[in-house]
Amino acid sequence: MACHLIALYLAQVRGTKYGDEIGQVVRELEQVPGAIQEVLETVEPVRQLARISAAPRRCCSSAVISATPWRSRAP
Repeated sequence: MACHLIALYLAQVRGTKYGDEIGQVVRELEQVPGAIQEVLETVEPVRQLARISAAPRRCCSSAVISATPWRSRAP
């Protein structure tokens, strides 16, 4: 963020940016800490959801399925 402010200052000194353009960028930069805080507040619920989704699941039952095909045992 500091580098961005220095770049804006240099742009103003050189005359390559107008004051209203610089003001707009500065206002947007002032909103960055709040946006970062919002992201940090939502990270943990998303992380928990990912853990739940990634947990191994059992399908049907824990019975082992034989690799040989089922054969009828007719008398």
